[in-house]
Amino acid sequence: MKPAGLIICEQTRRWTVAVRHALRLGGKAMPAVTLYQVRRLAEIDEPLQEAPGSIVAVEVTSANLSGVLSWLSRLEQRDRWARSVALVTPEVVAQQSMLREAGARLAITSPRHVEPLIDFVTWHITRVPTPQQTESERIRSRLPWNKTL
Repeated sequence: MKPAGLIICEQTRRWTVAVRHALRLGGKAMPAVTLYQVRRLAEIDEPLQEAPGSIVAVEVTSANLSGVLSWLSRLEQRDRWARSVALVTPEVVAQQSMLREAGARLAITSPRHVEPLIDFVTWHITRVPTPQQTESERIRSRLPWNKTL
């Protein structure tokens, strides 16, 4: 298992590009954030199992609104440390309160304003428990050639 990170679920790459840029500008005081990108809600489970406790940021459009609401309401049952953020497109801006009610901790309305997301991710990953490593994972992580693999 890996430490918690940020999983972005979107059809375009707009949000991921904006987040990567904001993370690069974050400076040295910011912890390292592992970033995963998926295209569909069904693809989130794999990186979430790999990095439990991650933040999942989901792009919400009028086409996927009902599916996202249902998915958000079940996230913390799957992983009690995971948190969600809604990346809201203009056509569903009015639904922000419904998304928060379903479980989204934040609703971000523009890739130009991802700073609150970066702040939340930074705050969250420093507080979520680190996953327990198996004995072989612990030994492998301490090997000097592990960094070249």
